[in-house]
Amino acid sequence: LNNVLPFLKHEDFTLRIEALHALAKAGGIAFIQHIERCLSDENWWVRREAAEAMAGMGEEGISRLKAAAEEENEAPRFAARGILSELRFNRIAVEDI
Repeated sequence: LNNVLPFLKHEDFTLRIEALHALAKAGGIAFIQHIERCLSDENWWVRREAAEAMAGMGEEGISRLKAAAEEENEAPRFAARGILSELRFNRIAVEDI
């Protein structure tokens, strides 16, 4: 999985998304700090996918999303709040992630 990490900074946002999902699925909580950094990505879709991946990591991921939802930086704040809202209103199920 360490070979996947450089793709989190690739210029193609779709590759960044694929890399963060690979880390979330295969590496899980051990790579959460790398996925969490994607909450500040320049692309809103990468930020959203990172937040969704974190939600799928259970309590630790959701706890970090709640902290991000209170950040001053609006990019991670909006991504975190969006996914937390979807979870709250059952628009996404953690089991589906």
